[in-house]
Amino acid sequence: MTVMSRESEARMVKWAKDLRERKEPFFRPDVVESKVRIQFPIPLVAKVLEILSEYHAFSDQHSARVRLAVLKLSGGDFKKVRQEIDAAKLDFREVLLPAEEPGILRMRAGAWNELSDDEKEKLSNEDHTQYMDWILQKE
Repeated sequence: MTVMSRESEARMVKWAKDLRERKEPFFRPDVVESKVRIQFPIPLVAKVLEILSEYHAFSDQHSARVRLAVLKLSGGDFKKVRQEIDAAKLDFREVLLPAEEPGILRMRAGAWNELSDDEKEKLSNEDHTQYMDWILQKE
């Protein structure tokens, strides 16, 4: 098991916080609705929003974050919205990690600990970029 230095741990905490803070302004109900309207035809919008509303968290911001993850993972497939929201209701981490950090998720078990701080930061930034590209996509 790799032991992390205090400096390394502090650096990781700082950049993880920075990445999270850059995403947080988008964790809002209006962004969720906008993404639904982009991904689904008009006749399905109300039904998708209804399904998404089944997920409730400890804050509106967290609910929006999980709902956005569900939408991203659904890829515009109505049936997958139901599957992903059901998974989120059991454990929200089941949708957050694959939506927000797919690069990290694809790593084999234990591989993260073998990376240098720079490699970890690079991978986290790549995951952040792919997520923000999806959030900001207008069509």
